[in-house]
Amino acid sequence: MRITKLDAAHRQIDSAIALYFDEGDEISIHTLVGAAHILITDLSSAANQETLIQRYIRPERRREFEGAIRAPQNFLKHADKDPHAALDFDPHVTELLLLIEIETFRALAGGITDAMNVFLTSSVRS
Repeated sequence: MRITKLDAAHRQIDSAIALYFDEGDEISIHTLVGAAHILITDLSSAANQETLIQRYIRPERRREFEGAIRAPQNFLKHADKDPHAALDFDPHVTELLLLIEIETFRALAGGITDAMNVFLTSSVRS
């Protein structure tokens, strides 16, 4: 199978959305969205396009914002420095990240998928 990085991000986001509406595992959903975030950020940079974060977060606060939204993802994929750590995970961070990635994906791809549209037009889980 041969896919592009944008295709991979698209599939990760759509899979995360499917899990989200199926009330799937919040950690798995976040892991997929976090992986898409890295791809979309890098693709935006390569295309010289602003991400939603660059557009709406003041430059002096971006590092802090990125650190906050990447903290759960980093916790979920690394254990080399803190193997006994615990995380107070807030699934609403995933919802925010999904919104950011969908809108940034829209700018890169020139549109969004049906699943992304459904997520944007539906109310989030409480």
